[in-house]
Amino acid sequence: QARPLTRYLPIRKEDFDLKTHIESCGHTVDMCHHIILTQKMCKGYLTKMGGKIKSWKKRWFVFDRLKRTLSYFIDKHETKLKGVIYFQAIEEVYYDHLRSAAKKGFFHLSLANVCIPLFLPRLFSFLFLL
Repeated sequence: QARPLTRYLPIRKEDFDLKTHIESCGHTVDMCHHIILTQKMCKGYLTKMGGKIKSWKKRWFVFDRLKRTLSYFIDKHETKLKGVIYFQAIEEVYYDHLRSAAKKGFFHLSLANVCIPLFLPRLFSFLFLL
């Protein structure tokens, strides 16, 4: 089974440079001012479906290779953690072709006990955060 968004994961090398990797794939990082990308971290806004109240909420996400977490906050200035997903809990990440037919950028983060729908308002950001 082909899983195009997760086929290159996990890359477990300690010296792996996330920014260099993304640039070597042909993406122009400098054009994306809404994304903060370093050697070990990627930060940006995603819109996620709420857990208790099923409505879309814009959240500031931090993909951290050192901590091996995907954390999120209410906004990028907030210091209080709203939620965290540990890499080992992620089973699959996949693009939602049905929902994205009308509006591009929907995908799902599948964990053992829950599937979290997410939306990227800028489709180009989608490539970086995955």
